[in-house]
Amino acid sequence: MDLLQKLNPSIEPSDDWEIRSIHDHLIKLLNSRKKLLGHLPDYGLSDFASYEGKFGIIYELQREIKEIIEKFEPRLMDVGVEPDREAPELYKDFVANFNISAVLKSDPKGKNLFFCYRVKLDGQVQDMD
Repeated sequence: MDLLQKLNPSIEPSDDWEIRSIHDHLIKLLNSRKKLLGHLPDYGLSDFASYEGKFGIIYELQREIKEIIEKFEPRLMDVGVEPDREAPELYKDFVANFNISAVLKSDPKGKNLFFCYRVKLDGQVQDMD
């Protein structure tokens, strides 16, 4: 149950509403940096400068994105993160596109969700949809 439902229990959010909420939280989570919140030092990705010149940056990001989603987005399960192999790596303005798949916990049938995000060289993450 989210805050809106706690404040007004008569609200029955649709799947679309919950999915949009998850999407918005993922954007916030992926654009946050670790160690910036004293009470949640693991919230967000590592400082992007720590990846500079690192071999396997795409796979390091893939691992880290999966870990933080599993830790900080409890409405999802069976999270999968894959680099978009169709998108050429290391364009001049972005590092990679990532496809994220997961199952919505609140759906009795286990609704599959898919999100696509682009990680830019400046560390910002944006929606690909």
